[in-house]
Amino acid sequence: MNKEDVREIISIYETNLSTHGIKPARMDTGMTLFELAQEEDRLIAHTLYLCNTIRTLLEKPEKFNKVNRLLGFLQACVSLLNLYTVDDLRNHNR
Repeated sequence: MNKEDVREIISIYETNLSTHGIKPARMDTGMTLFELAQEEDRLIAHTLYLCNTIRTLLEKPEKFNKVNRLLGFLQACVSLLNLYTVDDLRNHNR
């Protein structure tokens, strides 16, 4: 997967999430993912935050490994939001 593939994926996720009218916000790092998943608005906000962060990091070639880690976490978040199945996410990465 290259930078353009990642940009396309996060654009799809942002489009689906933007309908909620929630602004990006980083999660409280003292929370577990389970706790975050209990609060849909906060999960959406953090998912949007991840999209923004990934977009910024894509401009730094030395950060591409971090981009891939964050993309995996982002995809876990959109799955928790019941937006995509695991099969869908696999297909996004191809």
